[in-house]
Amino acid sequence: MCASLCDAVVEKNNSAQILEQIYKANLFIVPLDEYGKWYRYHKLFAELLWARIEKSDTCRLNQSHLRASLWFEKHQYADEAILHAMSGKDMDRVVDLMEKFGTDYLYRGKRKTVYRWLSLLPEALIKKSYHIQYRSCMGHLPGKNQFHISESKRAPERCGNAFFTT
Repeated sequence: MCASLCDAVVEKNNSAQILEQIYKANLFIVPLDEYGKWYRYHKLFAELLWARIEKSDTCRLNQSHLRASLWFEKHQYADEAILHAMSGKDMDRVVDLMEKFGTDYLYRGKRKTVYRWLSLLPEALIKKSYHIQYRSCMGHLPGKNQFHISESKRAPERCGNAFFTT
């Protein structure tokens, strides 16, 4: 987490000061970089927080995930944006993000990441989107980051009508 992300999620603008105070007091956060920009919660504290959050208001939690997804998208963290959209139960946004970032990830050789995203989608959503079908097909073709051969054999069925639209 970083101050900007925290500000976006909690809809406040004082997260930098709070993170600095927590860090200086040596309370539950660990720096991830030498600049003090990125932090993570101490593992045990994170587990406690997640246990409490999961028992809280689901609607609020989903909204927090969606705000995080928007922040990650704005800052070009596609993987995190997609995972938070999924956690926020906004499957239309997940598809939009996959359509936005998927081709670039495929071209950059990140087929395993695209495949992981696709594996999280219900088959019905894949079939609704030409772009997602195409990425699904490309993610299953053998190449630089080869998948298990049984997955490559599934490419034609995953492609659906991606190459045969009228």
